[in-house]
Amino acid sequence: MGLKDKLLAQRERTYRTVTHPLLGDVLLRSLTEWERSCFESSCIGGDRGRKKDRDAWMLTTRAKLLMFTACELNGDGQPKPVFTYVLDKTSGKLSFDSEELKQMLDVNAAVLAPLGSAAMEHVGFTESDLADLLKNSEATTAGE
Repeated sequence: MGLKDKLLAQRERTYRTVTHPLLGDVLLRSLTEWERSCFESSCIGGDRGRKKDRDAWMLTTRAKLLMFTACELNGDGQPKPVFTYVLDKTSGKLSFDSEELKQMLDVNAAVLAPLGSAAMEHVGFTESDLADLLKNSEATTAGE
């Protein structure tokens, strides 16, 4: 089997259980490359000219990533998303339930931080990736 075949065979989603001291076990799912690209696109745009806006963007992005990856097992033992989101298969537009996102942004950051970090690690994001997304978003916003 050549490299191309090996690479294209890597379609199985992976899961990681993170034990949180207050929430217990939290199941995170991996993203496909397409899902990650859609997620990145969902983070670009908006007004981040002031430091306060940039800080809010980072918090919102971490919360969205956790909302996109957090799962729990259903009655059949199959993982299902915990939060509501819509990923349009044609356009690639990813959107989250605005009320759930508002609620997530009100959760104690000390509770979410380790889960957000674990979600980032599990899907292959680094702090540098988020900083690059922020820069790209600011460039897009400046060009509007």
